[in-house]
Amino acid sequence: MLQNGQTDNEKALLGQIAAGNQKSFAIIFAHYSKIIFPFALKLTRSNGLAEEILQEVFLKIWINRENLVSIENFGT
Repeated sequence: MLQNGQTDNEKALLGQIAAGNQKSFAIIFAHYSKIIFPFALKLTRSNGLAEEILQEVFLKIWINRENLVSIENFGT
């Protein structure tokens, strides 16, 4: 699991995701969904819409995973 400040580990995970590694994707999802979902919920005030936004974000990440290796700070 990712902890704050583990950018090297995150960079390695992103490289693995870019290569199609679904387990690494699940780790990133587990970490960042805890940040994205509450933010989306605050904006929409709807569990359903917040879940949909979360799914869309991670679907786009997966579809464009080859570009992840060029990202310096994934959290931002």
